[in-house]
Amino acid sequence: MRFPAKLIIPAVLGLLGSSVFAQITATVMPVREREATLALAEQLLADRSSEDEVALNLQRDPFQVMLANASLADTPVLQAAPTAPRYNDLQVLEAIAPRVNPTGTVQIGGLDFLLFGQKRLKVGEMLTITYEGSVYLIEIASIERNNFRIRLNSEELVRPIK
Repeated sequence: MRFPAKLIIPAVLGLLGSSVFAQITATVMPVREREATLALAEQLLADRSSEDEVALNLQRDPFQVMLANASLADTPVLQAAPTAPRYNDLQVLEAIAPRVNPTGTVQIGGLDFLLFGQKRLKVGEMLTITYEGSVYLIEIASIERNNFRIRLNSEELVRPIK
């Protein structure tokens, strides 16, 4: 004799549901044990709060600027080392431009690419160049038939494709 699936599935789910419910109710602690745990927690927190207040009183205020003594005010201030001249974006771009030498162009799927050996860059991609110890990200702004445009921040420069 075969039992219909419509009767077996609800019976199995009913048995599983009752066992899950029994496990949930078994994990709740009795009221007396909970009260003892809460009392212990309050005691531990009360002891710690007094230690925290003492520790806070011993710390210095990091936002208060004070001189330890007047002799520090009399010491000469060291002069800053001279810094390298700061160039604007156009000057940096003009100095870097001769280093940007693509070997050619190619069109793949309607997109133009600049070729730098095995590397292909399309419009909007960045080229990393180091100049006088600083790293600059040069963006390929546009690619045309005989030239391309490079951008550093808001400055642009047109370069020929050789």
